Parts: sequence; structure tokens; C-alpha cells
Amino acid sequence: MLLAIDIGNSSADCGVFRGTRRTHRFRIEHGETSKAGTLARLIRSETNPTSPFDGACMSSVAPERDGEYIAAVRQAFGMRPLVATCANIPIKVRGYDLEQIGADRLLAALAAYERYRAPVIVVDAGTAITIDYVNGRGEFCGGVIFPGASASARLLERSTALLPRVDMSGASRTIAKNTAEAIRSGLRYGYAGAVDGIVERMTRESRAQPTVVATGGEARLISRASSSIVRTHDGLVLEGLRITWESSKAR
Repeated sequence: MLLAIDIGNSSADCGVFRGTRRTHRFRIEHGETSKAGTLARLIRSETNPTSPFDGACMSSVAPERDGEYIAAVRQAFGMRPLVATCANIPIKVRGYDLEQIGADRLLAALAAYERYRAPVIVVDAGTAITIDYVNGRGEFCGGVIFPGASASARLLERSTALLPRVDMSGASRTIAKNTAEAIRSGLRYGYAGAVDGIVERMTRESRAQPTVVATGGEARLISRASSSIVRTHDGLVLEGLRITWESSKAR
């Protein structure tokens, strides 16, 4: 069994794999704990392993939390997790500064390409939205980053006196009839339109016909309003962690 941990900006997405199949998934909000011992007990109770783990693999876009997760996995299962980096994620990078690529982008790109074995555009919709292109040879070619819908909603709430904080759920029309509905519709359809516009430009630039897939916490809401996203896959980054771990064992 493998424990995969994707440490994001606001929470950690965790998954348990038996072979290639993910059997369990859970999320740990960063506010729940900041001590390795408490975190270790939480991870162990969530996984409730019936057999020993063969390993653990983690990635992070929040370096200040890396140490507590490494210590927690060690305390919970007596092993040090493999930390996925640009150096060990098995995907080629074409013309992009390796020091500036987040591991989560490479992992999602790796997993998407492994699924389709063809050009893909990967939309990862979370606190930040990344849209990245992988060519037909499986090379990560780069992409765009912009604030996610939840981040924009928080900024709108903080920057205005009368507008409430909302999420994208429940939006069904663009001619909204109240302020909360107007913001929901603006977020959902605005972000779907932004994704579609960027995908159109990427498709022209790449001179290919990539499959467009989405992942991340807000992927399903955006994809329902998008005309370019054809598939939504939960946990592509976790899947990329599994592939990276398996690759490390094969060396």
C-alpha cells in the first residue's frame, strides 16, 4: 500500500493506493493541527491500515508545512516519505525553468498524460488555477496560473463593504436576481469563460488537438459551465504521486 499526500495552500489531500487503485481519500485542513504528533494520530486514524504501508510519497506548495508532515508520517508508520520534486517526477520538461515549477503541476500533467498518451491540457482548479499543456511526446511545455474562484471570493469580500462572501455552488443563470446569486454566477461562468478562452489560445499555439481535462476542488463546478473541458478526474496529483513513487522503486 502507498500513502500519497498532496500539501496545498489551505489543506492536504491524501490518498491510499493498493497497486494502481485508490481505495481511500481524505483531506486535512491546515487549521486542524500544527503538531506532528497530533497529525500522525489523525493520519493513522484516517487510513486505519489493515496491512503495512510499502511507502509514502508527498508533494507540497506550502514548504512551511513539509517538516510536520514528514515527521508525522515517520511517527505514524516508521518511514520517511519520498518528497516529489522536479528532479524525481518522471516527466520531461520542455523550455521551462525547473526552479519555478510547482511539483503539483508536474504531477497532474504526468498523471493526465499517462491516462491519454496524447496531447493534453490540464486544468487544476484549486486556491490557484493552473492550466498546463503536455505535448504528444509527454513533455510538460508550460501554461498559466491565476487566482482560483475561492481566492477571488475572499478578496471581493475583504475589499468591499456590502458584498457577501459566497461560493460557486447554486449558480444556474447569468441574469441573476440577487447579489449573492450574481456573485456566484460571476465566479462560475466567469471562470469557465476564462478557462475556455485560455484553452482556445493554447490549442492554437500548440497546433495540436489536445484533450482538455480538469482536476482539483473546484473542477466539477467549472467544468459543468465550460465548453472545452471534456473530462474531470478527481485526484490527478495523487495519481501522479503514485506514478512517481513506483518510478523511484524501479530505478
